[in-house]
This record gives sequence, structure tokens and C-alpha cells, in this order.
Amino acid sequence: VLFRPRIEPYYFMPFLIGLLTVPTTAALNLMETTARAFGWMRAAFVPGYIARPLFLMAAVFAMVRLGLHPDAIATVWALAAACLVGAAGQAYVVLRGLKRTVPAAEPARHAKHWAAISLSFVTIDGFRQVLENSDMLMIGRMLDPSSVAAYYAAVRTGGLIAFIYFAVVALAAPKFAKIHIAGTREEMQRFVTGVIQLMFWPSLLAAIALAVLGPYALSLFGMDFAEGYPSLIVVLLGLLIRSATGPVEYMLNMTGYHSDTMWVYGASAAICIGLNLLLIPALGIVGAALSAYAAIAMASIWLSFLVKSRLGITAFVVPLGRKETRAAAREIA
Repeated sequence: VLFRPRIEPYYFMPFLIGLLTVPTTAALNLMETTARAFGWMRAAFVPGYIARPLFLMAAVFAMVRLGLHPDAIATVWALAAACLVGAAGQAYVVLRGLKRTVPAAEPARHAKHWAAISLSFVTIDGFRQVLENSDMLMIGRMLDPSSVAAYYAAVRTGGLIAFIYFAVVALAAPKFAKIHIAGTREEMQRFVTGVIQLMFWPSLLAAIALAVLGPYALSLFGMDFAEGYPSLIVVLLGLLIRSATGPVEYMLNMTGYHSDTMWVYGASAAICIGLNLLLIPALGIVGAALSAYAAIAMASIWLSFLVKSRLGITAFVVPLGRKETRAAAREIA
């Protein structure tokens, strides 16, 4: 509100409504991670990643059917409602599960320890948000809204392959800590090799399919969105490089080397902003894609070298490892 004179009028209300959803989104994230900690995968992922988007689509579809012609403001209100419904449902399921699972006990508090650890993770996530979203914000500042829309469509379409990465990481991350504490380096190497196989090859197939179908997929948003296709290709390449190194960030975070992740993401976020300043004026939305996903790829490769240095683990895809892949799949299951 204080900076309203410096914000374009067409962004102000969607931005304000979006900010209102932040507490609800935080509640969704908290409930998701709590459920993951107990191994309740349906409770962790269904409300936020299935129910919420379905509710959003249903709300927009209803507005269209009623002849209301939903604009950005109405759609963001629908998103806020979807987040609220998802958070309420997830809180009910998770809290009920906690009552059944966790016995009544006097809590032990380690505030200083958790504050120090949490500060590192807050910093990591802050840098990650800059790395993953500064391109969109800087396009909005330097270019017109139609460019923002085309780029957003390209990023979201390409981001479909990131679901594979996310799905594997969500199940594999706790195993890194378990093997680090109770297993051997060889066991960790076999598991990491299998996990990377599980995420890279399906991601490669999905990327090829999206590259082929990209023009059609983008045309579903409107004919003007086809200009996002070159950006889509850059997005796919960047995400493939990330899949090729596997969940290196989580390997470091779950084994006590989260400070390395923090410094890498901080440097990568700064590089991303610098590249955006240089390339967006020269190349438009393609420059934004090159800036963001070159920085993401660089961070993944850098972290893979740190995994080798800190843990003695090679974190890169190799065209081998069927046995390791099957073993990793069984371990995750």
C-alpha cells in the first residue's frame, strides 16, 4: 500500500490479494512437511498439489460457465480460496493423525539449536526464491504484461518435468540422513546413483515430449503465447541439467553441510540477477530464461562437486545402474 504509486495499477490488486495468501501458503507448507516427517504421503501432497489446483480450476470454470469472464483479480481471489480450503483440510487430517500417533508428553525445547539451524534454512530458501522468481519480477519491471504472461506460460509448461524431480526428492531425502548415520559410503553411493536414474531418464523423456508438443501446449493459452517457445526450450535444458546431478542440495542439507548450500545459492542468486539485468534488455524473455536456468544449472553442478568433496559421493547421471535404480526404488517404496 505504501508503494502503490510505484506499482503499475493492473498489478496492484492481484499483488495485494496474493500477499493475503502468504499465511495460508505457510500453513500448507508446515502441514506438508509435518506429514512428510511421519511418512503420511497422501496427507502431505494431496491437499496442496492435487486438491488446491483442482479447486482453483473448478472455481475459474464455474466463473466462465456463469458468464463472468474472470480476470486476473478474480482468478487470484479463487487461488486464495483454494489455498484456504487446502490448508483447512490438510490441517484437519494432519492434526488428527498427530493425536493418534504422538503420545502425550512434556515437550523438550532446544530453542537456540533450532533457531541457528532454521536461520540457515530460511536463508537457503530465500536465495532459492530469488533464484527461481527474480526473472519473472524483472520481466514485469522491464517489459510489458504480455511478455510476463508468455514467459510465465513457458516456465510453467516446462516446469511440468520438475514434478518428477520433486516426487523422487520428497521420498528420497529422509533416506540420505538415515544412510549417512547408519550406513556406509558405498551404500550411499548406490542409493544416490539409483535416485538419479529414477529422476533423470523419465525427465529426459518428458522434456522431449514437451519440446515436441511445446507450440501446441503454449497455443492453449492463446496464439500470442507461442513467442514463449524458445524460452520453454531453455527451461527444459536447465531442468534436465538439474536432474542429471540429482538431489545434491538435499544430500548436503540432510548430512550437515547446509552452509555449503547457502553460499552456493547466494552466489547463484546474485549471478542470476546480474545476468537478468544484462540479458533481458537485449534478448527479452529468452534472456530471462537463459539467466535463470543457467544460474540454476550452475548451482546444481557446483553442489555436485561439493557432494564429491564433502561426502565422497559422485552425483551425476551415468547410463548404467539398473540394479542401483531398482534398489533405490525399493528403498523409497
